[in-house]
Amino acid sequence: MQTAVDTKHALIVTHKVTTDANDQRMLLPMAEAAKQAVGSPSSLNVIADGGYSNGEQSETCEAQGIVPYVPPKRTVNNHGGGKLFDRTEFVYDDKSDTFRCPAGQTLWRKQFSKKDRSVTYTPRRKVCGSCALKARCTLRPAAPRFSEPA
Repeated sequence: MQTAVDTKHALIVTHKVTTDANDQRMLLPMAEAAKQAVGSPSSLNVIADGGYSNGEQSETCEAQGIVPYVPPKRTVNNHGGGKLFDRTEFVYDDKSDTFRCPAGQTLWRKQFSKKDRSVTYTPRRKVCGSCALKARCTLRPAAPRFSEPA
């Protein structure tokens, strides 16, 4: 569920139900809908959390008079000097509740952690061990897993 709020009046100005697993592609459509909902002013400031961080969409917003205030992605892999895959390169499939890694392999739901409210996804070890992309993988060979907030 996506919601845009007019902070001056504390009112919801638009909302959208989506099946996207994250918010990365929602900055532009929600900003455009909010701008239209408040009467299409010549400029509009938009504040969003890091999940909406998307350089391409930020540029398009700015070209339309929408100024996005969005922190950089929290999911960027800061290890490996840019040689490892970023978490955004793992694609979620909501129908099967699985992720697909950059090598095209499936990561299955393994467990849910109540403590940090995350779901852990793991691939089959045999597949990862012989993967040609293993050197760039963010998954640890000893305990392969991928966690996303629940």
